[in-house]
Amino acid sequence: ILADHMTENVASGRVMEKAGMKPMLCDCPVQYYDADVQAGIPTEIGDPERGEYLMLPRELVGLRPVFVIHVSGDSMKEADVNDGDQVSLEACDRFNDGDIVVAYIDGKYTIKTYFVDEGGNPWLVPQNKAYKPIRLTEDMDVRFFGRVVNVIKAPQRPSYRELARVVS
Repeated sequence: ILADHMTENVASGRVMEKAGMKPMLCDCPVQYYDADVQAGIPTEIGDPERGEYLMLPRELVGLRPVFVIHVSGDSMKEADVNDGDQVSLEACDRFNDGDIVVAYIDGKYTIKTYFVDEGGNPWLVPQNKAYKPIRLTEDMDVRFFGRVVNVIKAPQRPSYRELARVVS
């Protein structure tokens, strides 16, 4: 039975390739935390210890340790990181200007763009003008959990009205 499923999967992959798609084998287990990281005002994350595993393609994971977390909020919408998306994070402690990072600030978590100004001051900058940048100071308890390496998009769902208009 397993051989039949593998044959079906290979055939499906070939059909997808002919249609211009690039199917990838999901062969790499990645830790998934059932917790929201706020793309907006920093918030508490819940219980990150209750993680599970997702299988992702090696091409999306790379060679460094990676974990996946759910995003809620809209402060990163101009970077195309939206409410409902999931992000895979590379665990690291050094960042470059422009890296999207998940940070812990005084007991709350957020996802923002890392930036160091000309004076050497680090900032977390939202990618939505409705939110203000956060200047990181020495009196804050700041920890970084990693840099975003991939965004796994939530499917866009049309509204009921849009669907009703199309079928009528």
